[in-house]
Amino acid sequence: MSKFNSLAVKVPVILCIVTTILITVMLIISLTIAENGISKSRFEGFETTVMGYASVFDAWFRTQSYILETYASVPIIVEQVSNPNENSLTTLTSTLRTFREKNACAIHVGIVDRNGIIIADSDYPKWIGTKFTDRNINVWNKLHNKEYGYGSVSYGNGLAPSVVNGELSFIFAAPIKYENREIGYLYTVFNWKEFYKNYIEGIKLGDTGGLDVIGPNLKVLMNTDYNKVNTDAPQVYKEVFDKKLSKGVVEYTANNHKMMGSYTKMKYVPWITSMTMTS
Repeated sequence: MSKFNSLAVKVPVILCIVTTILITVMLIISLTIAENGISKSRFEGFETTVMGYASVFDAWFRTQSYILETYASVPIIVEQVSNPNENSLTTLTSTLRTFREKNACAIHVGIVDRNGIIIADSDYPKWIGTKFTDRNINVWNKLHNKEYGYGSVSYGNGLAPSVVNGELSFIFAAPIKYENREIGYLYTVFNWKEFYKNYIEGIKLGDTGGLDVIGPNLKVLMNTDYNKVNTDAPQVYKEVFDKKLSKGVVEYTANNHKMMGSYTKMKYVPWITSMTMTS
């Protein structure tokens, strides 16, 4: 029995439990900071409040990235990718399914070889042998160019409908290394609506308040009203991205209402978090 396989069962389960507790604690702390900011007044503390909510997203990206990096270094994953045998697919599939089951937001988890071919997936064996790059060229290029967010994890450019269920999804990917060489890549595809349900749904910002996460293409990537996700953001934010501003105040008119708010740049993705209310 290989020294890798001696930890094949215990390590993934222990890591799943520890990381699940970690992400929950970090997100509770971040939400507490944000809600304390709101209590000051309607407009006072806008900057503090929006930074608090930005920290929720930053914490989620940071923790999910840490989880993925940790899973990519689990001995059974490294061994089965570096030295495959007739039982490798069964072992990998079982391990990946364990990873997926312990993550409330994950749709599926898989492994890609150095040539961009999917060699294992937690739930969809029909994709094995297909090209990962056909659907995920952006994150593939980032991995090869070492364009990382947190740690050595690369992210997709934005949201995309999942080929599994049509829900909006977002992908993370990290290198699998053996003797300091990249031998493959581990990816997780997240269900964006599940992220909303677990961490955003229920946030109240008064009768007219709203929370947005906005990307460089001026698409709304998250909102306290999920129906607004993947819609167009107000054009006032174009200047924010064009000038690469890190934080500030915005004013604009929407549906005949004057809006005022504050925004701040996120840490690991080129997005901003913005909180607005009628002025």
